[in-house]
Amino acid sequence: MSIAWIASQIQAMKVDQPNLVRFNPRPPGVIQPGSASEAVLKVLNEQPGRFYTCQQLIEKTGKSHAAVSWACIYLRDQGLVRAVSDGARNPRFLRYRIIKV
Repeated sequence: MSIAWIASQIQAMKVDQPNLVRFNPRPPGVIQPGSASEAVLKVLNEQPGRFYTCQQLIEKTGKSHAAVSWACIYLRDQGLVRAVSDGARNPRFLRYRIIKV
């Protein structure tokens, strides 16, 4: 057995597997239908110039506080929503509105 013969046997055993890409039902950066992000965007899009507090978004969407809070953070990171501090209450509270594209 020579090295050339061993190399040819290894080459013959090599199986080309197609580059399979697994299907991801929730790809990153895509807003899922029925999600809190979609509900918040829908509410904000009804009156584009109006600011909403988190509590108002919770009441209008019917989603939980945690879901709306994370949706606002996500939408703000994606550049779809503008957040400003609510000086009337406390600067740590934010008001949200949709960014016109």
